[in-house]
Amino acid sequence: MPRRGFLFFFLALGIFFSAPLANGAEESSADPDRLAIIRLIEDRLAEALTIRNEDETPDFGTLDRIYPQWHGGEPAKARQAWTFHSYRNHVVTYVVHTVNMDRPAMATVMGKKQVSFARKKKLLKTIPRTERKTEEARFTLVCRRRPSGDWEIMKETLYPFERD
Repeated sequence: MPRRGFLFFFLALGIFFSAPLANGAEESSADPDRLAIIRLIEDRLAEALTIRNEDETPDFGTLDRIYPQWHGGEPAKARQAWTFHSYRNHVVTYVVHTVNMDRPAMATVMGKKQVSFARKKKLLKTIPRTERKTEEARFTLVCRRRPSGDWEIMKETLYPFERD
């Protein structure tokens, strides 16, 4: 009789400790649309906005495809501003926190955007120096699915973090 009690006890412990693992594995299978949106933002958008050296500009072709309104309605003006930038580098990262599928072909994405850059500055108009800065903000992006099945970004809204 005591052996059955121990057997039952160990069986109950096994079920108790394996149940959370089974639930976690079940939830880890992600929706392909959500994964595509996360890749679009964290990989493609971030890479298109990043410049690694003084001679580069953002990847305007990629930006035009994945975020047609990246320039706010002024494509020539936005391109010109990036052509004559003073950045030594400009690294953009996005971290997606949530993807809400509002409708079958629409999504609202929220997370954090970080921009780190080094820029040439002149101290007293003669002495060159490099200014380094990192800026962070919360973002909300609205995305939609194209008829081809790909996702594009329609709008980005930034909310700067409150300074203490």
